[in-house]
Order: sequence, then structure tokens, then C-alpha cells
Amino acid sequence: MTYDGTLIDPVNGIHNVEGLHTFSAASKESLHIMVLAHVIQGDARAARWILAAHGGGSDVEEARGLAINILKQKWNTYSAFNQTYPGFGGFLPWFAHAGETPTDDFEQA
Repeated sequence: MTYDGTLIDPVNGIHNVEGLHTFSAASKESLHIMVLAHVIQGDARAARWILAAHGGGSDVEEARGLAINILKQKWNTYSAFNQTYPGFGGFLPWFAHAGETPTDDFEQA
């Protein structure tokens, strides 16, 4: 699942892995899926983006394979969430990464 964000060092602009937010929302998922769709379409810039986290490069086919695997993982996670929390009716609320559960501040209407 997509992280909501991370802390960035104000001096060098590099993200701090220990600063990853442990929550996210459907809005971040939608942006990630959009970029993955560009990778699958063969966009060279999107391919470089996804490959940057896997040693770099520009191999569009390798990038496409990574994107498809990520989408499969997302599908499995969404399916598990929907089975565990059917009351959301397929909608994805703010969620915690630990166990992909609704965040602690979730309030039922």
C-alpha cells in the first residue's frame, strides 16, 4: 500500500525512511495507481521512476513487470480489506499500514 508521505531533510532534500507516515488514504492510492498505469503503457519516464527504487535503469519491460506485481499485491490487499471490513462497501478509508486497518481515529457514523 502507498505511504501518505515521509519527512524530508530540509538541508539536502533527501527523504528520511524513519519518517515514513504509518497511515495513508485512497487519494494516495489513486495517484500511485495512475503512475503504475503509465508504467504499464510503456511511458519511459514512468519506467525510470519505478526502476529507481530497484537499482535504476530504463528497461520498460522490467518496469512493466514490477508495476503489474505491485498492482497484484494491491488487489490482494484491497480484497482482504473488503472481506475484513465489509461495512465500507468497497470504499477505502484512511488506513494504518500495520495490518491495513482503518486508522485509530476512525469514527462510525
